[in-house]
Amino acid sequence: MRARRTVLAAAASAAAATAAALCAIPKSVAVMADEPYSLLMSPPDDANAIQLASLKVTFTSTANRKSQAADEAGIEASWAEAREKQPRLFDKSKFRLASIRWTNGAINIDLGLTSYKDYVGTNRLPVERRTALEADGERLYGDRTAFLSNALGVEAVLETSDGQIVLLRRSTAVTGGHGLYNGPSGHPEPSHAGLEEAPVPTATNAEAVEAASQAAARELFNSVLQEIVEETNVPVTALSTPLIIGCMADASGKPDLLFFVRTALDAAGVRAAYAEGASDGWESDKLALVSAEAFCRLGQRQEFAGCSDGGDGGDGGDGEGGCSSLLLTCVTRAAAACYQRARASGALGGVEAEADASGVRTFESVLREDAAFREAAASIIVDAGAEADALRRLLRPEGALEGASAARLAEACEELDAAPKLAHAKACFGPWAHASREVVGGAVMAVIDELEAPHLLPSGIETRLLGGTSAAAFGLFTLLSQPRFEGGPQQ
Repeated sequence: MRARRTVLAAAASAAAATAAALCAIPKSVAVMADEPYSLLMSPPDDANAIQLASLKVTFTSTANRKSQAADEAGIEASWAEAREKQPRLFDKSKFRLASIRWTNGAINIDLGLTSYKDYVGTNRLPVERRTALEADGERLYGDRTAFLSNALGVEAVLETSDGQIVLLRRSTAVTGGHGLYNGPSGHPEPSHAGLEEAPVPTATNAEAVEAASQAAARELFNSVLQEIVEETNVPVTALSTPLIIGCMADASGKPDLLFFVRTALDAAGVRAAYAEGASDGWESDKLALVSAEAFCRLGQRQEFAGCSDGGDGGDGGDGEGGCSSLLLTCVTRAAAACYQRARASGALGGVEAEADASGVRTFESVLREDAAFREAAASIIVDAGAEADALRRLLRPEGALEGASAARLAEACEELDAAPKLAHAKACFGPWAHASREVVGGAVMAVIDELEAPHLLPSGIETRLLGGTSAAAFGLFTLLSQPRFEGGPQQ
């Protein structure tokens, strides 16, 4: 059983202004903001933050969740209850964190496979039931987490070029933590890495295990970039290579891998991108930007000043008592602690989003092009059948000749190291390949309407790809990852 260094939230400042601001926050939100967390790992003070090359992942079935027949019915019941409360929820495979450790200048992670449904039915059980499950794991396997899903999430500390940290307020459409602020976050997707199951380690399949493990490691890094793009609308071309700064677990044992990412956009640029609309913009209802110093104090629940509210583009307050009323999730407080440590030790020095050379399209130009495209698209009457045709040109069903659109998409995915995501998108579209234009187009338009995301129209994605914007591929992945496209057309 791995040791955990428990880090409890510091007490809120006793300053009268802060206390007054917090009084306006619902009690349930304040309680969640005080949720304790454990740091499972953070690089030593004399070590740099971790790049992909210094991450060693072992992805095998031995790290999967153990199951008991008596628990499965309870998992189904918990999932049905959660779905009733949040209809947007859908089950999908996730990586399960079995262990993480720092060894000889590298991070070693053991991953298995689990699902979001299993997470809801194990980690999110009431304390009494979860404690009993942990006791069973200790008794039968010597591991209190044996029967827990421990679905691994990711969260980014996103820093702008002028030193501001990007925070998003969780909307009522997401599960839990409504009203709290976090960084761009989500889950790595095994299916995006082409991993349908965790390999069973044997004496003869070492190469297969290694290939699957490397694919899992790449997805950990790719996923945090995709979450940033989908939740803030900041182009992937304006983001630095992610660095791991720590790993934490909340009170239920659910772990999150914590990353640092820098964007070449300044605070104003991020505000403008967010205001244009992100594909997963429904997950948040407000953007806030705080200084690096203020973010570190926020993580300790201390009073501070100097935030910029992205809701109306103004500075100096968010209309809810000022910056002192910004309460963070426990994941984000853990990220703030790891960021503060890495920043103080110089581990983040030299991390920059790539600057454009003369003659190369700038990040600002990408934003302008996206804005111009969306403005033009909004004035056009959308033809559902034409959208179906564009989707087929991009994904090229089996047996069809490859055209310029499919070739450009493949090129973009190679550039973004997103070939597994493309394979997953094609697999999702497979059952739709022979459906009528009306059926496919109707599904596309339903997703666009549900997400209020016209920039996910296949014709627009195709136009931007052919125009040189490789990051448009992420829009295609988002479109086809929606529940409406799972399993093929409904009979």
